[in-house]
Amino acid sequence: MLVSHTTQPNEILWVVAASVFVVKDPINDGSANAANCPGSNCRFRDALAAAASASKPALITFQNGIAPIQLTYVPSATPREVLLEGTGSATAKVQVYIDGTSNDGDPNPLSPFEKRRYPVEIQINPTDKSLAFADTIRVKNLNAEFKGLNIRRFLGDAGGDQDVLAFSSSSRGIVDASRLDGGAFAKAVATDASGATGKDYVDVQSAGVGFGAGESVLVKNSELRFCWDRAVKVQAGYLELRDNWIHHNLRGGPFVQNTSAHLKTNNNIIEFNGWNCPSGDPSACGSDTIVRLGAAQIATQEPDGELIGHGDIIRFGAQSGILLDNDATGSVTESFICNMASSYMSGIEIHNEASTFDFQGTASVLSTYGVNYFEDGGQIGDVDFIGDNSFVANST
Repeated sequence: MLVSHTTQPNEILWVVAASVFVVKDPINDGSANAANCPGSNCRFRDALAAAASASKPALITFQNGIAPIQLTYVPSATPREVLLEGTGSATAKVQVYIDGTSNDGDPNPLSPFEKRRYPVEIQINPTDKSLAFADTIRVKNLNAEFKGLNIRRFLGDAGGDQDVLAFSSSSRGIVDASRLDGGAFAKAVATDASGATGKDYVDVQSAGVGFGAGESVLVKNSELRFCWDRAVKVQAGYLELRDNWIHHNLRGGPFVQNTSAHLKTNNNIIEFNGWNCPSGDPSACGSDTIVRLGAAQIATQEPDGELIGHGDIIRFGAQSGILLDNDATGSVTESFICNMASSYMSGIEIHNEASTFDFQGTASVLSTYGVNYFEDGGQIGDVDFIGDNSFVANST
């Protein structure tokens, strides 16, 4: 690599870890034991426990050629998560790095998503899949970065909340160049009664303090697929999605669920959420079908939930591209929305009192409705289309 600038000093930033732990044992039965790391018996959950209390920044890597990490153990009492829990508070700088990048540089972050190789796979496959939060990887009171990992959940038929990766208790973090697989590619139903709810990939609960550098949970340059519920869910806090491929999540795409939830999306491809993919291969899903007619590619729900979208491609969904509900605030700029597939087929769907929301430089095309207003006993609110928008080639 040659870095050269003719008019100012050249700068390369390196992170030097104060503590390093190498995961060598893929079998993860039993409770975490930080004393196993470093050592030949260092398991993934042991390394998380060791890094949480070690000098910062701490780095967790994986032995070259390691078999898939098996998260199978579920204790009889809560917490049932695999915890990365700090003893202080999260800082703007990353405190713990979990890096699955191989010596050969895989996964290559410049390769197309479907061609990336992930040498490190973490399989969340609890022995009792009915228990809430069984082996969910949860970050608390820390800023943690997950990079170059293929994390997969294996689902049962129902059960409680089973998020894959959760950030809570004032944590912050980054997910970079990873594949996040929720395991529901072949599920045929994703209704409220099907057991799908609560099975998201990234769940943000009281995490982050804003959208400045190091202030939020940031998911970037990653593939988020096959969740039985939503790809990501913001219950409270700040989540930014940047340069991701978000597809085939059965109940919908990114979701602003509660008051005081803030979502920022930039340059993502968000598609086929609400559809399954029976083959597990998104390039050839086979007999794929819509499993939730009401699925939105992006949705808000509670009063004052904030969505700030820019440069996203939102396409091939079920009912709607963007759903604004109950006093949503924010803006969508320079985005492209097309080809919603169910009977309503709205590129943009606005329910009662979606307020103080702006659209600019955005196209909503090739659906039944470019924009569809629903008044449920309230007022439409202040939704402004302030210039350079396009609503052509919609059939109604």
